[in-house]
Amino acid sequence: MATAQTIERIEKLIWVLAYGGLILLVLGLATTRLSAVTGWVMVVAGSLIALSGFVLIPVRARMGTADGAQSKPIQTENE
Repeated sequence: MATAQTIERIEKLIWVLAYGGLILLVLGLATTRLSAVTGWVMVVAGSLIALSGFVLIPVRARMGTADGAQSKPIQTENE
């Protein structure tokens, strides 16, 4: 299983890639008015970066926790 430090790095990387890519995508859309080529390059790059962050979410989910146990669902009093 992965160590706690590896899991923490993956989680941070997911956030940075997802939000950074979305910000670059939006900036690219805004830039297309001034320079179409530059804007679309930014849109494509931002999309790919955000997509890579979103792909890491299921990867992280399959890694489990640092002690090797999978996370357990929270049980309510009604169950």
